[in-house]
Amino acid sequence: MTVLEVSEDFEMLDVECLTAAAEVGSEHPLGGSIVAAATERNLLLSPVRHFGALSGEGIVAIVGDDRWIGSGRKRRTHDSPRS
Repeated sequence: MTVLEVSEDFEMLDVECLTAAAEVGSEHPLGGSIVAAATERNLLLSPVRHFGALSGEGIVAIVGDDRWIGSGRKRRTHDSPRS
């Protein structure tokens, strides 16, 4: 990954923290790199209540109260019960 673009609806730090927290359970090398970078920067990672890998698609995780879906393709979704 060389670029991370964040919609104006989100703060970059929030996306970085959610993504790193979700990737804690990932076996993918990119996920490990994301977690390592967050740890190095001492980012606060919320607990992950659920993690699942979608083979060839990405991940789905519940981080705190948020459902987070990450994909290597154009599809990216973040749902929050607070919205």
